[in-house]
Amino acid sequence: MKKFCLFTLAILVGLNFKLISQGGSNFSIFGIGDIMHNSSAVYDALGSSAVALPKENSINLVNPALWGFLTQTRIRAGYRFNQNYVESGNAHLWQNNGKVDGISYGLAIDTSVGASIVFGFNTYSTVNYYISKRIEIVLDDYYLQGNNVYQGSGGISQAFLGASYRPLKQLYLGGAIVTNFGTINYYNRTLVWGNYASSAITEKNDYFIGLGFRVGFVVNPISKGYIGFFYEANNRANLKSQTQYVYELTLDTTFVNETKVDMPSSFGLGFSYTIGRTLFTTEYTQRNFTQMNYNLGPRTSLGKEEKLAFGVSYLGSKSLFTSYSDRVTYNLGGYYKQLYPKVDGANIKEYAFSFGFEFPIVGSAMFNAGFVFGARLPEISSLPKEYFGRMILEITLGETWFVPFRRE
Repeated sequence: MKKFCLFTLAILVGLNFKLISQGGSNFSIFGIGDIMHNSSAVYDALGSSAVALPKENSINLVNPALWGFLTQTRIRAGYRFNQNYVESGNAHLWQNNGKVDGISYGLAIDTSVGASIVFGFNTYSTVNYYISKRIEIVLDDYYLQGNNVYQGSGGISQAFLGASYRPLKQLYLGGAIVTNFGTINYYNRTLVWGNYASSAITEKNDYFIGLGFRVGFVVNPISKGYIGFFYEANNRANLKSQTQYVYELTLDTTFVNETKVDMPSSFGLGFSYTIGRTLFTTEYTQRNFTQMNYNLGPRTSLGKEEKLAFGVSYLGSKSLFTSYSDRVTYNLGGYYKQLYPKVDGANIKEYAFSFGFEFPIVGSAMFNAGFVFGARLPEISSLPKEYFGRMILEITLGETWFVPFRRE
């Protein structure tokens, strides 16, 4: 119990510091930004496959039915670093950002019936872009130069509280209440040089708060084979927007507006199977943004974000008498994803491969690492191409707090 408290305190202190923020994916300028399909080094290393993948030493953030596989009370926290290379014509730009990636607790109440209570928060979407564009205007004999800067940061987080239960030997059920909250910040600056020219700055802060739920099930139809499904629905989120206009030649002006935003629903179907010490998993997930009317450009529409993922894992031995390298779990995966923003009706496609490791530390404590490399390639050639690398690190601690109830 003492190490759980100390670990939690260290994470909460870390959350108060903005570690790195120098820009990320420029495509996060659309909608509510980049969607994080999960926030875990284990599952990200497997191509972000998580719908039907039971793990007793990790807390699943996608399908609440998988909490029924927890054998100990656990705490999990992670850190995520993103490196992006943006290429547009002859221009290119390196951008990166990183942050603490949520914290969650799983209380294994009764392992004999898969009864667990899990709560915490994780990243749902992230906005982190930086775009700079030169201005050159020639009007009669007047020549004007300047620079437009567009910058965004923030995103949406999810707090959740839920439980799992196994009513039948081969059926696991789970559900959770989720709260979507967060702030997205926009900063636009127009800097102009020349006689009779002035500069302007627009700052906008959007504050989100809303409720939703997530349910899921896992069935075990064959030995070491699992089929999983989850569904998530969200109510319309309350949105409070505060916009400030700053001009050199006039007084500052601030406007406040309150409205509601339709948040996406999502579902996923997955399968996993283990042969010996090799685990195979695949899944399909979809998030529907077609009803969302937020942060749209004149050429932009929002559609469905679809992802097809797969993963292969060589499971580490549980024996304490084997070599350390044999106790390490090795993960490999990949995915194809179609992003939900569309420009002129054309899609933006994402391809990635991943790998990672699950390192045992002491007892049931684990240190997990995941690495993802990929590209975002729009169907319109005039849009920038992005190449990215992600590093996800996490640590999970486990203790036995509850003993399975005695049954006759």
